[in-house]
Amino acid sequence: MKTLFASDRKFALWSFNASHRQLILRSNPDRIARTVTRVEVYFGHVEFMSVRPSYSSLRISEADQGEITEIAARIPDGLRPGGTYLLGRDLRSFVISAKPAWREAECDFDAPSLFDFPA
Repeated sequence: MKTLFASDRKFALWSFNASHRQLILRSNPDRIARTVTRVEVYFGHVEFMSVRPSYSSLRISEADQGEITEIAARIPDGLRPGGTYLLGRDLRSFVISAKPAWREAECDFDAPSLFDFPA
């Protein structure tokens, strides 16, 4: 299992656009945790997901073949194309999608997403 991203910050499921199959997990600035930046993790071409509404920390890793086989057995229509990415240390939370990307920047709470692509 190869770790792609890890953070001890709190993350929340911020948005999912079904028509574009895009998922964003966000960690906003937090005065108590003394963070001043926003971090967003973007998953494009989402084929299937099993995610929680929030995470006290976030670790994204590529699933190995054994984990992929176990996840595929739980998906009603079988495994779809795309990478399988675990969100944590177990198989309860995962996304099947293109490879995730992340960005971090200082911005206001109500500023557009760091992945807000102009039309």
